[in-house]
Amino acid sequence: MAMLDGPLRIYAAIVEPNDGDLGRLTEELFALGIVVVGQGDSIDVNTVFDEVPKLSLLLVDDGVGSNVGGALVAQAKFLEPDVPILWVSASTTSLSGFHRIAPDAVLPRPLDVGAVAGIALGRLRAHWYSPALIDALAQSVVETFSATFDEGVEITDVFLKASARAKGPIHAVAPFASVSSSGRLALSADHAGFEKLYRKLLPISGPPGVDELRDVAAELLNRLYGRYKEWSAGHGVLPHCGASGCMTHAEFLHRFRGGQPAVAIEFTTSGGTFLYELALDHFEAIVPAPREADVPARPSGGVLFL
Repeated sequence: MAMLDGPLRIYAAIVEPNDGDLGRLTEELFALGIVVVGQGDSIDVNTVFDEVPKLSLLLVDDGVGSNVGGALVAQAKFLEPDVPILWVSASTTSLSGFHRIAPDAVLPRPLDVGAVAGIALGRLRAHWYSPALIDALAQSVVETFSATFDEGVEITDVFLKASARAKGPIHAVAPFASVSSSGRLALSADHAGFEKLYRKLLPISGPPGVDELRDVAAELLNRLYGRYKEWSAGHGVLPHCGASGCMTHAEFLHRFRGGQPAVAIEFTTSGGTFLYELALDHFEAIVPAPREADVPARPSGGVLFL
């Protein structure tokens, strides 16, 4: 089983009984690009989604019981409809308790971790995000912060994200489309992160209010979009961006039911941690995508994926 193209990770949570065998496979899952961020028989799904906005996959062992598992699946689907849920069972037919809401896939026991990775890769369609695109997105973050704020950036993680949860209460989203592509960009962080950027832009102004922080987030996202547009133009695609929308409450989610996860770039600055996301619902390169050998090497001091 091949790992994901590029430096991408899948983050998964596992719900299993204390004597389950699924948790013992975490090292094998990690070798296939799946990082387990929580496991146990009493995982609170709402807490998981709130604390781990990067969650990409949920695995449930039938040892917790079909009624408990059914309720958990229903709750997870209500909170995050696009997060794939895999049910691990001794029988592929023992799904009583799920009623009309069922997992996305059922895997037989003994569990084949390659099958888990295969389903995860298929569901998350990792091939839509090429290493060249990921590198361009990360570099655009570094260049935008340097040019706009004279601010250094450290890329701390790059991963596939199916959860709609933002990194913080300030969450800007901008849709874009063309005749051959469509998708959206998003940027999120807490108030302190955007306040630090605001003070860099207007050092002699008073304390910013929520509206000012929203403006900073929307303007920064517009600048990041400009660099994504340059990358797209190099592939013969010229997307047009819609107006950026910015939300200011952690419980307000941008829902896009296309089933396509975002490639997410988590980075830190002196003001805190930010999350930059690109979700491509459709993309047709008119000119051939560059081969990896054609992608310019990063300059000294460039981005290092951890």
